[in-house]
Amino acid sequence: MKDPILEAYGECTPQHILCNPMMRERILRHLDAVVDIFTRQFSGNSNLVLNRSLLREAIESCLCDLYRLKFFRGIHQEDIHKRAAFFMIWLIRIKPIQFVSDKIRSKDEIYANELLAVLFGLTILDISPRQLYAKYPRYLENLLYLLHFHSCSPEQFASELFLLDQFRP
Repeated sequence: MKDPILEAYGECTPQHILCNPMMRERILRHLDAVVDIFTRQFSGNSNLVLNRSLLREAIESCLCDLYRLKFFRGIHQEDIHKRAAFFMIWLIRIKPIQFVSDKIRSKDEIYANELLAVLFGLTILDISPRQLYAKYPRYLENLLYLLHFHSCSPEQFASELFLLDQFRP
């Protein structure tokens, strides 16, 4: 199946990619999905706020990065593991969750961006975070640690997500 956005452009600059109406629709759909996850997960924490400008930057950067990958490699449709990995990596690079005050009360606040990225990535993969945690609690902790302290390329991380998907809870 050919991607109409990929077919429409001879170059992959952000200006060309992001002005496409189909791309704007995808951006809004992903924005809504991440905002929904943030609201469900962090609504009780008054020390955290979702910066929508940073979130939009993360989503646009991710989608441009994915389309450049597809364009230069001649891939017409990325798999869900790559999609999830690219979103997760860009969310933790840009860090759209910001602290309201300098007083950080818990490790959950420190890992808030990583947790948001993991929850969104698991949504893309259609993996229940609760089931994953129930079956492999240390895996989820290690995943958060990996995303927080170690940089990895989205393509490397896609391999990790592929393996997770194979052993889905």
